[in-house]
Amino acid sequence: MISEGNDLTLQKCLDIARTYELTKSQVKSMDTSGIHAVASGSKRPTRTESKPKTKGTG
Repeated sequence: MISEGNDLTLQKCLDIARTYELTKSQVKSMDTSGIHAVASGSKRPTRTESKPKTKGTG
């Protein structure tokens, strides 16, 4: 908010605060989902597993 300087309005301040709260909520949900995936034994595909197999021409 300091970087807004003299252009900071109440509306801008409220928008910044809402964005902060939403971002904090999203980060919290990402942390939880990662822990759950590890705990449940989920396996992510490796780079070679996630690529579709193609036939080589030679």
